[in-house]
Amino acid sequence: MTYLQVTSKFDSKTRKMETLQTVFSNREIAYGFWVIIIVLIILASKVYSSFVNVIKNFFASKLTAIYICMLLYTIIEVWIIYKMKLWNLSLIKDTTLWFVTFSFLTLFNMTIRNLYLLLYCLIFEP
Repeated sequence: MTYLQVTSKFDSKTRKMETLQTVFSNREIAYGFWVIIIVLIILASKVYSSFVNVIKNFFASKLTAIYICMLLYTIIEVWIIYKMKLWNLSLIKDTTLWFVTFSFLTLFNMTIRNLYLLLYCLIFEP
């Protein structure tokens, strides 16, 4: 290989990394790296069968209907703010990250609040 071929390969890899860093911040790249490492450790360990059961239960039919409703609600919200010219395609990564993290946490917190309300009603009301 000539010097130009080596440098052109290096330049293309550098451009790919620069593109990756314009889309994701260093923190997000680090999170992705650690998620990949943890998934590889799970796949290589004895925990794999339990992990598969957790994933299957996460996508149970009753829960999938709730996830679809959450997704439709998010799509409608994004469409409305897009029409108001407050959202554009450059925000798709942030919107997806918000959906995966915040909306799921809110859903599970809502479930816990409903459980507390039910317990309160059972304890304090005759």
